[in-house]
Amino acid sequence: MFNFNNINWALLDQALVSGVNFLSGILLARLLGLTDYGVFTLLWMMVLFLNNIQYALIMSPMMSLRPETYNISSRMFYSSFSVLQLVYSFASLIVVASVMVVLSGIDAFGISSDVILPLVCVTVFYQVQEFFRRYFFSNKMFVVAFTSDVISYFGQIVLFILAAYLNEFSLVTALWLIACTSLIAILYSIPRFVKISIDIDVYKMIYIKNWSYSKWLVATSIMQWFSGHFFIFITGIVLGVTSVGAVKSALNIVGVLHILFQGLENVIPVEASKWYIKHGAIKLQSYISQVLLYTVLGTIAISIPILLFPKDIMGYLYGNSFVEYYYLLYWCVAIYVVMSFGLSLKVALRTINSTRSIFIAQSITGVITLFTSYMLADMFGLHGVMFGLLLINIVFISVLYFSYKKTIKMKLTN
Repeated sequence: MFNFNNINWALLDQALVSGVNFLSGILLARLLGLTDYGVFTLLWMMVLFLNNIQYALIMSPMMSLRPETYNISSRMFYSSFSVLQLVYSFASLIVVASVMVVLSGIDAFGISSDVILPLVCVTVFYQVQEFFRRYFFSNKMFVVAFTSDVISYFGQIVLFILAAYLNEFSLVTALWLIACTSLIAILYSIPRFVKISIDIDVYKMIYIKNWSYSKWLVATSIMQWFSGHFFIFITGIVLGVTSVGAVKSALNIVGVLHILFQGLENVIPVEASKWYIKHGAIKLQSYISQVLLYTVLGTIAISIPILLFPKDIMGYLYGNSFVEYYYLLYWCVAIYVVMSFGLSLKVALRTINSTRSIFIAQSITGVITLFTSYMLADMFGLHGVMFGLLLINIVFISVLYFSYKKTIKMKLTN
């Protein structure tokens, strides 16, 4: 049932992206130190927040709705999404600049106004490069997508090392270098995108369908950021940015699992949509079960070395000063194993247009986060933070599972 050629390319590309992110995290932590790395983590949370909304509003519909819109030309379909991306990036620019002006005036966060311009550039360029990346995957242009990611992600490592060698590395420098490599990848991608075609009536029809599909996903992405990242934000307030750096350092290591998660995420939505349209709910259910099994087993297999050698891994990658935080790796593995169940469930619910269920699940975890994050961090320190992250993931997956079983049962009886 799998198209293994597509999966292999997706995994290869994600291996590159996750591998570079893994190395970047190590370099940033080593070169910036725990405190500045904690500040970088807080800044990057803003980039990811806007990127999550971008995925829900633009990229997920672009990848999932194409099989349902073959009456519209490919050129017109992707042109409409490119225009939407430009509008969204401009709005993101304004949001980031405004928020950073405010945050730079709050001493508790230790954020300098010098980071505002490079962070704005990173936000916009990162979004546009990611948009092209998803477009290439949607159209099975795997080599082009891979080349673009080599430029954007591997280029970061090269420039980080060069800047460190020249003793010019700093938080501001790191942001500028990330923006630079993303921009170069964009310039490579533009000639390989469809020629823009504009038809207001067709655009309107696509956007209406897009909003019908994505409205709950957008709301969910906001709640998802809140429920997941708000714990990290509270960590910065209660325990300080050094603790933020420690948590992020541990998450970087277990983040190698994103090779599996994001590789599947690049392909599964399109494949699930095709199976559902051609064969109905029964085949979709079988396909989703297979994806879930592979994802969970892969997650466990990759996690075994981390569980066996946590101190050695922390010390080798980050240095002896990080070893005291080795216990965070146990928490991170548990969190990612639970998360591995969610990939296939979310894809299934999106495919059968039950995105409201995802929003409900995320809303519940958001409420839990709001009422427990400060208390857990204040009373139990980093253990409390990690327990909170594990708890909200368990609740989230549980709600998704019962929603999926209920919805698929209704589809099968109709």
